[in-house]
Amino acid sequence: MKQKLYMLVAVVTMGMLYAGIGLLSIYDPVLMFVDREYLISLTFVLVSILFYSHSSLYFLRFIAIGGSSVIGEFFLGIPLYNVGFSYSIGGHPYLDILALSIGLMLSLKAIGEFNQFVHIKTQTNKGEMKNL
Repeated sequence: MKQKLYMLVAVVTMGMLYAGIGLLSIYDPVLMFVDREYLISLTFVLVSILFYSHSSLYFLRFIAIGGSSVIGEFFLGIPLYNVGFSYSIGGHPYLDILALSIGLMLSLKAIGEFNQFVHIKTQTNKGEMKNL
């Protein structure tokens, strides 16, 4: 139960982050120094790492990113619909953000695995001395 509530808090927080960046990019596009898709994807990855910091919890990071992107689309679509904008939930920009986020997570996982592999190969075995 505790893990599910923690996941709910993580998903809602990241969803509000998605909607906040989206609304900020609509309200004042001059402040957006990076493209909206890249900025949201990068913040999704960083916040998911903050919520699930242990490296074995990468599957929960994927779940949090997927759920928060759906919640964020709703959080972004509701105010825009109330103002009078037509905003389609789940369009091409949504899928671009989701693909970028998952690609970043997979590349970070691959870099971590490669780093662990190199670290194991460069360590000396117990009792073995390296030539200096």
